[in-house]
Amino acid sequence: MAKRLFKQIKGTLAAGALSDELYAIAANIEDAYIQAGAKAGTDYTYKDLINAASAYMVPLFVNGKLEYDYPAAEVDKNSTVKKTVTY
Repeated sequence: MAKRLFKQIKGTLAAGALSDELYAIAANIEDAYIQAGAKAGTDYTYKDLINAASAYMVPLFVNGKLEYDYPAAEVDKNSTVKKTVTY
């Protein structure tokens, strides 16, 4: 069995959660690399997989299909700051 960077999760992933979707997409891209004969750490890195997966994340985010957590103890839900995506 080939060495993988993105391991099988023993718990649950949340569909629509930004971090879980990024992980799942990167793991699927790694599957393709392995099928093509690539070796983890030699032919590709974590950064390669995350960068490749990011391209698939933008449409999900733009279409409102992703949710994300704020890394804060408290979130101001009345903030007037709007989310924008710039290309």
